[in-house]
Amino acid sequence: MLHPSRGLVSVIMLAALLVGCAGGGSQQLDTVTEEIAPVASAAKIQINSLDDLPVHTYPLQGTVSEMLENPGAMKALRAAVQSDIEADLETYLIEDATTLQGKYQSLATLAMVRHD
Repeated sequence: MLHPSRGLVSVIMLAALLVGCAGGGSQQLDTVTEEIAPVASAAKIQINSLDDLPVHTYPLQGTVSEMLENPGAMKALRAAVQSDIEADLETYLIEDATTLQGKYQSLATLAMVRHD
């Protein structure tokens, strides 16, 4: 069974992806966000811009070329990035549509790389 906030994250991510594919831009994403926001805002820290979010860093061993040639290292990096993005979405109420869209685009990219 999905955790309620994970289900909500999935719904918002799907909506952002569909809006992006349809070329609707941030106005439609704003509408979707406004409709879902009351449910999502319970006990979340309000964020107004990307600058309000924590910065995540990922230590790399070796060169970027070596990292790209190491499937295990890339898988671990993708998992860490996804975990941080999902934690941000669960912890913070992100008001900025561009920031929110960027988070969901990153999750969609990670899903495509995994072939989900």
